[in-house]
Amino acid sequence: MEKIAVITSRAASLMNVCRDIAYTVKTMRKTPILLDYLPPAMQVSRMSDGCIVTMTFNPLVSKAWFLLCRDLYIRGYPALAYVTVEGIPQSMFISPWLKENVKYVANSRYTASRLRKAGIKVEGIVYHGVNIDEVESIRKELLLSKAITKKAVKEKVGDGVVFGVIASTHKRKGHSLFVDVIRRVRERRPEAKFYILSSEMAKAIYAGVDGVFVDPRFGNLTRTEVFTIISSFDFYVQPSLAEGFCLPVLEAMAFGKPCIHIAYDPLTEFSNESFNLMLDYSEVKYETFHEGIEYELHYYNVDDFANTIINAVEMITERKSEYEDRSFKAMERAKEFDVKKLYPQLLSNLEKLKGGA
Repeated sequence: MEKIAVITSRAASLMNVCRDIAYTVKTMRKTPILLDYLPPAMQVSRMSDGCIVTMTFNPLVSKAWFLLCRDLYIRGYPALAYVTVEGIPQSMFISPWLKENVKYVANSRYTASRLRKAGIKVEGIVYHGVNIDEVESIRKELLLSKAITKKAVKEKVGDGVVFGVIASTHKRKGHSLFVDVIRRVRERRPEAKFYILSSEMAKAIYAGVDGVFVDPRFGNLTRTEVFTIISSFDFYVQPSLAEGFCLPVLEAMAFGKPCIHIAYDPLTEFSNESFNLMLDYSEVKYETFHEGIEYELHYYNVDDFANTIINAVEMITERKSEYEDRSFKAMERAKEFDVKKLYPQLLSNLEKLKGGA
């Protein structure tokens, strides 16, 4: 049976993608080998028949992972890099070899366009997906415990309409601006409550703001635990200023949770206003944070974001049928991004690379 190595770092978001790739590989009657460390090229070539490396295209920290892809490919071994990026990689840090004999597949049209601006050739685009089998399994388990799960979250934030956020405390995630949004919302609709799954650093950002519970276990929960938390939200909110795809939005949609986010690519590549609530950004700024990427940050008017959330509160309390309609449409849209529909395309791209350079 053909063996496919699926390789990434220990970053929670990348590992979740790789687990879904491995799951898809298995459904295709191949054997996945999931690795969360950087192995020598010789080890990879001996243990498998092809490899997919999933990483952020950061020219400062990801070179070793792409070097693995290059070294394998020039030896005639099929290897591709499945990448995301939240802006434009800085050309000054892109070594010439990164543009040669490394085969890149982007996770969105946005990622592909930003890589091309940096002179990186992109072989194809395969969107991130959501494991609908896993979602359905968890949903069935929650049918018996949904009231208990909801109660557990309510005990943290209090009674009201629960808005959930899942995001690290990287500056591009926008917490420092979103905290002002929450203050504006709660001045007018105190029944709006916020559950923030992030790191310990988020506690300082949201300190002293009523109606907010910060769960500091970001990156330390199982996928099932995260999905269970998502299922207890009324709405999912993504305050990020820059994304390369934004899988949490798609995952929340799979659980029938209408999402609120800024209207920019790549989110608008899979989200629309028939089921989610969006607001326009007012300006775009580029910041590197000394990380080798010109992050494309989409800033918004705080009142606009607050009004969008207030509209959501009114929807669930006064226009329940609209909420239910959006919930159903969100779930149906998410099914179009089932990993079993999308990730076989990665295997097809890998197949084309047999024989190497």
